[in-house]
Amino acid sequence: MGSGKHLLLIAVLPLLVRCQKPQVSMVPAFKMAFIGDTVYLKCNPSESSVTWHKDNGERIVGEDTLKVEIKNSNDGGSYQCETSGTKSDPLSVNVTESGLSASLTIETGHQNMWKGGAVILKLENEDGLQGWRCWVYRGGEKPVMVSLKLEGVSNSMVFQTADLNVDETIYWCTDKGRTQRSNQVILTTSDAWEAPVPPEEGGKVGIVLGILLVLLGMLVVIVVVGLRRRRRSEEGRIYEDVAMRSKERGDDKYETLEKASGREREYDTLAGASGGEPKGGEYEPLKQGETKEGVYHALGAEGAAGGEGGYEALKKGEMKEGVYHTLAVEGAAGGEGGYEAVGRKDKPSESATAGE
Repeated sequence: MGSGKHLLLIAVLPLLVRCQKPQVSMVPAFKMAFIGDTVYLKCNPSESSVTWHKDNGERIVGEDTLKVEIKNSNDGGSYQCETSGTKSDPLSVNVTESGLSASLTIETGHQNMWKGGAVILKLENEDGLQGWRCWVYRGGEKPVMVSLKLEGVSNSMVFQTADLNVDETIYWCTDKGRTQRSNQVILTTSDAWEAPVPPEEGGKVGIVLGILLVLLGMLVVIVVVGLRRRRRSEEGRIYEDVAMRSKERGDDKYETLEKASGREREYDTLAGASGGEPKGGEYEPLKQGETKEGVYHALGAEGAAGGEGGYEALKKGEMKEGVYHTLAVEGAAGGEGGYEAVGRKDKPSESATAGE
């Protein structure tokens, strides 16, 4: 008899469970949600497939936990969950756009961090932070309180979070009675931080462009070097050695100046170096031995002008002391002019200039 009752209870229990009305709870359990908050709605008892109903007629088929990101006031309202054909009582999510008493911001770090990392948060309240505490929600049934060291703290303080090891972590702070609170700071994590990777097609295009630029640079260098070598070959040698040619090979060749052979200290000009008789208009050699002491030889005025004049001697003894002899204007021009004397009274001189 007793065993039959047990069997009957086991058979009826699943039916009782199926007929149980589901319930909806909200985590965090805010009396008032603000724009930017994220809350989770949970349907109990949980099942693999749950249908969520919103008061505006929207239906969402998903799991027993519904994530609600409050971006505007339309995200608030009444929510119900349905399991096995049974709906829960509605749960209201109240949304307001203002009314936050404190500010919670990221002081050091980023909103998305690699797993195992941490950030530093800063809490500020103009009315002071005495009695305030912070909360953290990492999933699960309820949030966990974070103790703050408020000794000597007035209007602001900073604190470091614990290691971030889950996909999403939510921080916020409230006063002791939970009537005032700050905004939420939502931190996400990734397996490992990696630099942004450009799209595959863009990467290939960049590699191809790089190769083309390198090839173009090499081609320019080759062209420039080739043009320089070609220009040098066309111009030939910049400097050429001029060979000294023998005077016997013709009058249009180069001749050398040589010291006259057989004559003591006698110097020949180009015409006299050939050994022949001097021709008209050529210079004749001067011998040092034929000059007399104190006598200066100079071209006559007619010779200087291209006439038949020859050498004339000016004797030092014939010049008066302190008198300079100059060539007259007519003599310089080939006329009959002669010397003119210019006297010097202040300082006698034995020098004289020669010429006619």
